[in-house]
This record gives sequence, structure tokens and C-alpha cells, in this order.
Amino acid sequence: MKAVILGSGGTVRIPVPCCRCKVCTEARKKGIPYSRGGPSIYIYDENILIDTPIDISSQLNREKIMKIKAVFYTHHHPDHVGGAKLFEDMNFDWVNLKPKRKTKIFLPEGVEKNIRKITDQLEYLKKMGVIKTKTIKNKEKIGRITIRPIKVNKEENVYGFMLSKGKKKVFYAPCDVMDVPIKKIKNLDLLIITNGIFTKKKERDDPLFSYIIHVAKESECKRTIITHIEHSHKLTKNKARELENRYKNLNLKFAYDGMKINV
Repeated sequence: MKAVILGSGGTVRIPVPCCRCKVCTEARKKGIPYSRGGPSIYIYDENILIDTPIDISSQLNREKIMKIKAVFYTHHHPDHVGGAKLFEDMNFDWVNLKPKRKTKIFLPEGVEKNIRKITDQLEYLKKMGVIKTKTIKNKEKIGRITIRPIKVNKEENVYGFMLSKGKKKVFYAPCDVMDVPIKKIKNLDLLIITNGIFTKKKERDDPLFSYIIHVAKESECKRTIITHIEHSHKLTKNKARELENRYKNLNLKFAYDGMKINV
């Protein structure tokens, strides 16, 4: 499996406009890998896109991606669905005022209902004739890749996706992992998971970084990539390097925009 992390940021992308903190100042000056766009990943093997943050169009153009066969959504939060206008841009003929094609969008149970609570974007795109949606309960096969949704946050209907190709297994869970069913993600070749927060006590409804490490250890994964890195984490290059060294046994790395993955 070959993939690229299109965006490694979280709810708040980096740099934040008008912010003069050390992290944003460095990101503004140096760009990638210090700057971080909204959370998304693309799997080259079958042209699969997961999530559409608001900057998805620039991410796809940056990586010169020219084909999208299928799109999967992990959940309804704006930082994951806010760029769905992409399908209008790609698929509608504004000269003849008619759709040119439809993109297939796959939604785990409950996700479309939650999206409707915050935006009518998918309904609008359906009426334009540029997308068609399908609810997936168990699994979906796109070419040689099998994708299985696994709920990681019961209260919020947030999912991760198990991607399998032959004997290779990758689990992508970029956000709000509160209830990861460890037994379902054992013996991974690669775990790509949210950062969590760097505190010892839970301050809000976010996972702790210590819980993320627990999931990585218990799943017995061969490699771990941390993504969905928030502005509030203030993750400097030195801090990331320190943590990568501390968790060498997990083969842990922090994601960056444009990071290529080969499993």
C-alpha cells in the first residue's frame, strides 16, 4: 500500500493567522514540514481519499493527484468535511450547467446524519448530481483494498478505517479516539492515529497522548505515525524528536504534510 498524508494538522491548522507564537512564526517562515493543513490521507493504490478538510483542493494539487475513485469520511466535524465543495469544483460543468461525473462517497453508520446537523453540504452536492453516497456497515472493497469502518468514539460516532491489502493492514484513526476496540486492530503493519494532548490529566473531551501510546502498544503494531497535530499542542521539532526517541520501540514518527507512506 502506498499513501500520502495530505494534511497532518487538526481542528486548527498551522500557522494560525495573526498568531505570533513560536510554532506559528516558524511555520510561516519555513512552510512544510512546520506548517500543517487539515487532516486527510490519500491511498494511491486505488485512488482513495479519506476526509476533505477545507484546504483539500490545495493539498491535492500540491501532490499532483489527478484521480479520486472513492471518498470515505471518518466523522462529521468541520475540519474533516469542510472542503466538500471539492466535488462541485471537480464534477460540475459550469458552461453547460450540468454534472460531468459523480464521486462515490462512503459513510459509516450515523456519520451522514451527524453531518446534516452541522451542514447541508452533502445534500446540496447530491442535488447538483456531483456525488452519490452509500452507508457502509461492515466493509467495502475498492479494487484490491478492503476498507472496514471501526468506531473509535461511541458518543460522537467517530470512526477509524482498517485498510487491508493482501496480508498488509493499516488502521487510520485521525481524531477523537476514545473507545478504540484493541482486539479489532491487533498486529497492524501501521497505525496512523491522532496526537492526543500532552497533559497528565484529562482536561477536556480529547484523548491523552498516554492513551495513544497505550493503543499503539496494545495493538502490537509494527509502526506508528502520529497525525492530527493541533496548534494548541505547541509541538516543536525538538519535542517531536524527543518523543520519537523515547518511543523507538513503537517505531513512532510524527506526520508532516506530504509524508509518503509505503506498507
